[in-house]
Amino acid sequence: MKKIALFLSLILLLTSALALIPSAASADNYYHGYRSTMQYWNAEVDGNDRYNLYRLPGIVVTKQDTVIIYGEARTTIEGDGYVSGDEYLFDLYLRRSTDGGKTFGDPIYIAKGQEFFENGYGETMNNPAMVCDENGDLHIIFSCNVGREGIWYSKSTDDGLTWSAPRDLSDMLGFGKNYRHIACGPGHGICLENGRLLFTVWVDIGTYSVHTIYSDDNGATWNFGGKVSGNKDESCAVELSDGSVMVNSRQYTFASEESPYRRYSISKTGINGWSVTKADQGLIDPACAASMCAVDIEGLPYAVLFVNCASMTSRNNVTVKCSLNDGLTWEKEIVLDYTNGGYSDIAVDSKGKVYVVYEANQGNTIQLVSFSFYDTFCKDDETKLNDVTTITEGLATMVTEIKNATLSTDSGESLTVKTKANQESRFVLDIAQKTAYRDLSETPFVKLKVKCDAGGGDITLGLYARCGRVDSSDKKLYTTATLKGDGEYHEVVFDWSENEYCKGTLQSVEIVLPQLSALNYDIAEIAFLSSYTPPVVSEPTTEQPTTDVQDNNPNSGCSSTVGMGALFCLLPVAVVVLKKKVSD
Repeated sequence: MKKIALFLSLILLLTSALALIPSAASADNYYHGYRSTMQYWNAEVDGNDRYNLYRLPGIVVTKQDTVIIYGEARTTIEGDGYVSGDEYLFDLYLRRSTDGGKTFGDPIYIAKGQEFFENGYGETMNNPAMVCDENGDLHIIFSCNVGREGIWYSKSTDDGLTWSAPRDLSDMLGFGKNYRHIACGPGHGICLENGRLLFTVWVDIGTYSVHTIYSDDNGATWNFGGKVSGNKDESCAVELSDGSVMVNSRQYTFASEESPYRRYSISKTGINGWSVTKADQGLIDPACAASMCAVDIEGLPYAVLFVNCASMTSRNNVTVKCSLNDGLTWEKEIVLDYTNGGYSDIAVDSKGKVYVVYEANQGNTIQLVSFSFYDTFCKDDETKLNDVTTITEGLATMVTEIKNATLSTDSGESLTVKTKANQESRFVLDIAQKTAYRDLSETPFVKLKVKCDAGGGDITLGLYARCGRVDSSDKKLYTTATLKGDGEYHEVVFDWSENEYCKGTLQSVEIVLPQLSALNYDIAEIAFLSSYTPPVVSEPTTEQPTTDVQDNNPNSGCSSTVGMGALFCLLPVAVVVLKKKVSD
């Protein structure tokens, strides 16, 4: 007994020690930490009395996780051109940080207004916008004399340390230098998943319009995109999870109670085919430039972050909002500065550290704020991630694509899909319409309540998923399940729990129906489960043999006839013998 007690004590001690060790589940490769704020630039401590303001700050994070902040370094020196608050002699420079935004190096100049003026161009260097391409090269564009002297371009192949001599893109873009006003960005450009580099520009030819300029050869040549629907003012762009591009613009005039919202439009290519511009009633705005960026990190939900002065009247209340369904809704937000604000830009590094740079005190100060994307927008959603979401209504409204089938609904709101004979049928359900947040890695089981009458035979159904950057066409997220074709409702469960690509925010599912004769499938619900245990199928019970009524022998159940009766007569003996053996 003493040995047993000692053994149990050791087990208890070991268990207590293990409890003090952090759980392996909490270990990840994401950035965690509290929000931090620092002054990136202040006119009083800059050490260069040439500049009295620093405006239109932009920020990018390179492939090396180098943080680069750039903007207009403004003087009050008058040139020969038209002089206003936005058109004195300005320089453009950047500073780099290789320690996560803690410290920054000396200024690196992109363009100096005085040099441009001496070379016969303008002296106002405006609206810089930068992007990092898929190879790690950096590209920057800017306006000269607010575009009257062209759109200029420079490139860096060494992580922003050195830059090529600026070259004018006006002739290449096909608009010469006859516009009243062309402003780049401001903020940053984007590099699409297909490698396309893209910036927004604001054009004034008597009327205002927004366009994109883009390059498909890493900056060697540039093209002018089509008009972005009804957008008319300074804009920013972001790539959505399906590869399309959303452009978001500030209001054309200052906010009013009747019109306090940002405007947006979407294109599949980012070049043309823009959707009708709509007001985003989740984003109020005081007619001030804003910015967006995508969070595209393995294992995290694909997200769009948006930053602006979330106010109807004043440039203050700098707020970051997060959308986990491509801007359909903005589920969460964090306020960075209640009292100050101005132009802002946002970026995120490979670990999920978010950086926001914005104007304070009308450009006398530039603030830099950093925080954890995971801790801010994901961590407290753990209970929601494991919640079960069941959709029983409005299934028909979720269908976005259909092939070789027709749809209808009954009074009970179940979705009826009628397939065509001998053709594989399929339809797509847009899940984002119903669930603002659904991380497939946390709910890897998809359950359908469905019926079909196929003469009693089994039917194999397929299910694709679009989740974050994983496209259903890749066939990386595809699974099958079997449905009994007996005309009764059955639960059909699709399991992605062991799939390495099961991660990110679920956008849609595509249900594939086999090539059979024309059939009707009725779908009553779709559910997303964190776990699933198949129902236990009970084994059929074997009844004791009954006495043959035609045999008057009371022992007929134990007749000498070889058969089931003889076997059951021997069972009690076998049980007794087995029990006796065990008790020995």
